[in-house]
Amino acid sequence: NETNDADQQMNDEPVNDDLIETSTVLSKRALRANKNRQDACEGQKRQADNFLQNTAKNQKLD
Repeated sequence: NETNDADQQMNDEPVNDDLIETSTVLSKRALRANKNRQDACEGQKRQADNFLQNTAKNQKLD
């Protein structure tokens, strides 16, 4: 029974390493995706602000 436990522990270690590596990769991917989302949102806000400022200037000139 002790032999089976030792074999089981040896078999679990690579799986745990793989899970940790996969988790790390997914976490990094999620962080990059979130950063891209934030950048896109900020870009859209800038575009909207520019549009509104340009529209307001054009209306004042008329």
